[in-house]
Amino acid sequence: MQCLQDHSNPFTDTYVGDNVYYKEHPLNMGYKGTEEPRDWITNNVIEYYSLFGYWKKVEKQIYK
Repeated sequence: MQCLQDHSNPFTDTYVGDNVYYKEHPLNMGYKGTEEPRDWITNNVIEYYSLFGYWKKVEKQIYK
């Protein structure tokens, strides 16, 4: 396909400057710019070690 392009450059080589905004995430550790906090479904879940553990605690709060 002629319309596909390969973008395999590291983030720091592609986007430079403080005008880049990104969400906080463990995979975004090398990003440079303005980091914004993650969006959460609820703020009451403090400890979680897996997606399913987190979701079980969120479900209890959503369906109260």
